[in-house]
Amino acid sequence: AVPEEKYRLLWCQTPPFYVDLTTWMEEKYGAVVAFNDPHKEVWWEKGEYDGVPVLEAMARQYITDPWNGSSERRVSTLVENAREYSVHGAVHYNQWGCRVSAGHAQMFAERLEKEVGVPTLILDGDYIDFRNHSDAQVKTRLSAFLEML
Repeated sequence: AVPEEKYRLLWCQTPPFYVDLTTWMEEKYGAVVAFNDPHKEVWWEKGEYDGVPVLEAMARQYITDPWNGSSERRVSTLVENAREYSVHGAVHYNQWGCRVSAGHAQMFAERLEKEVGVPTLILDGDYIDFRNHSDAQVKTRLSAFLEML
């Protein structure tokens, strides 16, 4: 994705909509987000729900999503994603007010370091409301993390 890729990142949770951090990281550091937002991944086989009533199929699909269920299930999925995409680091964008996100961020960081040897930057923020966002502060934290990698 970048002419001289230096770092592959796993971005956990939805990134902020009001700032393009991905392009900035690519241009300044050669850092590529190899995997972003596991909510968008499909967890069921094509055709698996053919002929199943629509509401039942939707319910089954939601149940198979690892973001529904225990933190252990979510963390294990993220660790698997980190291995699959051969990442050098992870950024966990910790959504203010999201108990799911905040609840497993540290657990994920510890497991990723222990099992894959990959460090995690936990960034707090709100992906929709920009009023409490400091572009300079976020970029300083990301810069320090990428330089550490």
